[in-house]
Amino acid sequence: MKGLAVSPRLVVPLVILGCLCIGAAAYAGPVVYLNAFGTCTAVDDPDAVDAYSALDALASPPGHLKAMGVTSAVPPGTRLLGLTVDGNTTIVDFSRRLLAGRVDDVTIEAIFQQVKWTLWNYGIEGDIAILVEGVPLADFAPPAPVIEPGPAVASLSGYSCTLSPGHGIFWNGSGWYTARPVYCSPLNQEDFHNLENAQYLEIYLNNDSMTTKLVRCGAPTRTTAPIR
Repeated sequence: MKGLAVSPRLVVPLVILGCLCIGAAAYAGPVVYLNAFGTCTAVDDPDAVDAYSALDALASPPGHLKAMGVTSAVPPGTRLLGLTVDGNTTIVDFSRRLLAGRVDDVTIEAIFQQVKWTLWNYGIEGDIAILVEGVPLADFAPPAPVIEPGPAVASLSGYSCTLSPGHGIFWNGSGWYTARPVYCSPLNQEDFHNLENAQYLEIYLNNDSMTTKLVRCGAPTRTTAPIR
């Protein structure tokens, strides 16, 4: 029986092609799920070959990992409808099935973290906007509870409080930037949001005659300043 003759010039290309085929078949990209403690954990998922397929796999953790407590904040059956980049913002659009589970601040944050770190594994960073069929996910969060005023209390005159909103923008050598991106659109950057919260509280404390001091300049376009 005669053997098949292969030209030496074809040996190297055939070897390379074979390695590529084996590598493609064995490739499993990282997808970020939630471990038994509820924190993010990256898992190699054979369904993930790029950022789009990795996000689409968020709703279906591999079966063999479920026994170890691996879950996802993205409900089963949720599909990825779109993944686009607009400037520094990555827009992730899911199907309405994303709302099938509990929708509260904790769940929204967990979904955001899974999306953020999954994209990071594929070299995509920056601001992230998560949509549900074109509508911001944050719009589906339950409304804030109505808190009735409590009984009147004595004045806070004579008391003082120091408020620390964290650091402000910083100089990176070429321009002024925030240290953190937009974590949960449509909220702004945490560097600004923390300041807004502190200023909001400061108004109420001052109205009750308390002396307050901010450890950061109140202007969002300024960096950290000494205590006033």
